Amino acid sequence: MTTQASIEAKPVLLQELAASCGHGLRDIWIDHFQHILAHLVFHHTKTEQEGVLKFIAATTDIHIQYIRRCSVQNQVNELVLGLHEHRGGVLQEFSHMKTIDPSVEQQSGVSSLGLAEKGTRLMKGSQGREEGLQEIADYLSPRLLGILGFLDSKLVSSSTMYKEKRSALWSLSDLLVLMGKRYISPVSRKILASLKTALKLKDEEFYDIGCQAWTNFLYNLDESTLVGLIEEVVAVMKPLVKKRPEEMAPVLTSVLVETPSVKEFLANMPLLPEDDSLSIINQAILEHQLKVVGGSTEEVLNEIHLNIESELFIVQLVTELGRAFLADTDANTQTCASYAMQEVTRLYGIRESGSGETTPIGSQAWEKLSYHLQEMIYPLGPERQLQ
Repeated sequence: MTTQASIEAKPVLLQELAASCGHGLRDIWIDHFQHILAHLVFHHTKTEQEGVLKFIAATTDIHIQYIRRCSVQNQVNELVLGLHEHRGGVLQEFSHMKTIDPSVEQQSGVSSLGLAEKGTRLMKGSQGREEGLQEIADYLSPRLLGILGFLDSKLVSSSTMYKEKRSALWSLSDLLVLMGKRYISPVSRKILASLKTALKLKDEEFYDIGCQAWTNFLYNLDESTLVGLIEEVVAVMKPLVKKRPEEMAPVLTSVLVETPSVKEFLANMPLLPEDDSLSIINQAILEHQLKVVGGSTEEVLNEIHLNIESELFIVQLVTELGRAFLADTDANTQTCASYAMQEVTRLYGIRESGSGETTPIGSQAWEKLSYHLQEMIYPLGPERQLQ
């Protein structure tokens, strides 16, 4: 209606509708400008966009540049929802927003309406595209946590429509590539939580989108972040790997088998679902597990049965319980896994050396556990028993 009113230059009907709702048209346009802007970018030409923005400025008697500088985070959030389906328009709008942002050093003479010529130029040519995309990533980086929170709320909320959830997951997937390792690695745990949330959307289309999102996530982590997260990531994404083994095999092979710094952690990982596409990975995992204790598979099993109080057995047991807790989305299963970890922690006295509740074998096992497992079991000590 705003678009049509701008074409006819007649805001009367909109003013009457706003009045009937007990609001002024000016307040509605300012409060909901982020939705108007996203609709314009997604569905209208540059000429139409400029016409509507001029109309809003004239009707509210506020320069459009000042309106655009209000609630920038909300504008960015709404635009990100169209990053996959309306990529070109959204990227150009981000480029333009950068040119009118007072917090960004600007050159004079940039138009405050429509898409700036500079923004358009940045998207042309191979080198120009890369430079333009990097500038957009730099511009979005201070707002990245806000964007992730917004997308996560769309995925979690029961009131979000199916189509909007799909757009949110696609947008998250594309955002990972746009922002790259530099900006994704520091917020990797926040993204991991969002991707875990998305696994609850048990639908064939969401499985397909999820494969792309997890692939983009793993490829856009720096090596140190990847090493610190890989055990947890494999445990969390295991349900998706079971559903889509062939789609996930390439990235998992690249990360688990072809990344030297990650290979040393294979001995701590569970075997992936049985599938020909994952056979190379499972073979590598098994080989590293055998190297840890030596011998054949049968000999390894005998070793475990004969050494149930060994440091290796304790570490493997806690690791498996931790994976079960992280991978499952059912609250009852998570509670059972948490209780089991609590009992194992108590039984073996798994604590850092010097703690009052530790045992010699428990403190040795503690030192061998990964940092995220130590964080997970620390609250489960005797002084914090689950009721």
